[in-house]
Amino acid sequence: VSFHTAADRLDDWNLKEITETAKTIFPLEQKLSDDILKVASDNQKLDKIMIRGKIVEELVAAAKTKYAALEEQAKEIGISWDDIAKNILLRSIDNLWIEHLETMDYMRKGIGLRGYGQHDPLVEYKKEAFRMYSELNVLIQKEVVYSIYKVGGLTQIAAPTVYAAAQQFSAPAKEGDSTGFSAFKEGAADNTASLGLNLARDKAKDASGQKIGRNDPCFCGSGKKYKNCHGA
Repeated sequence: VSFHTAADRLDDWNLKEITETAKTIFPLEQKLSDDILKVASDNQKLDKIMIRGKIVEELVAAAKTKYAALEEQAKEIGISWDDIAKNILLRSIDNLWIEHLETMDYMRKGIGLRGYGQHDPLVEYKKEAFRMYSELNVLIQKEVVYSIYKVGGLTQIAAPTVYAAAQQFSAPAKEGDSTGFSAFKEGAADNTASLGLNLARDKAKDASGQKIGRNDPCFCGSGKKYKNCHGA
C-alpha cells in the first residue's frame, strides 16, 4: 500500500495495483476491491495518511476473516491448523535459510575488498550480516503469507478415519477350504499343490529307486557329484 500510494496527488495513486497484489495473497471480494478503488475519490478532503490507513485497515480485516475461515474449515474436518501453519513456517525457514548461508559465504569471501576503500572489513561485515539477516526475516514472513492462504482442499489431506484405515488391511474374502490356513489342516495335503506351496524339496532317486545323497555321483552320468550338478 505504501509503495503504490507514494505519489503526492491522490489521482496518481495506483489503487488498482493494490487490489491486484492483494488478490495474489488471498481471495479478495469484488465489493472490497470496488471500495478501495473509490476511497481516494470519495475522500479527497481527508489527509493522505488517513486514507492510506483506511485502505490498510480494510485489507487487514479481510485477511483476518479469510484466515479465520481456514481455521474453521480445518477444525470441521479434524485437522490441526496449528500444525499446518507450523509446517509452512518450517518449510519457508528451511528453504530460505540455505540461501542465506550461501549468500553469507559469498559476502564473507569478498568483504576484504572493502579495505581498499578505507573501510574496516570487520565493521562492514557486521553491517552487511545484520542487513541480510533482516532481509531474511522479511522474506520468511512474505513466503509464509503468500503460502498460508494457498492451502486448499483440506478435505483431501484430512487424516483417514480408523474405519477407513482398517479397510486397507482387511483380509480377502474366503473362497472355501482350498485357500488360507485351512489348507494345512489334517487330511488336506492335496490342497498344497493348488496353492503352489513347495514345503520341502523331494529327494532325488536313481534308476533303482534309491535316494541319491549329496556326495553320490549324479544320476545324469556327468561324473560330478550330485550336489555340484543337478543338486546344486
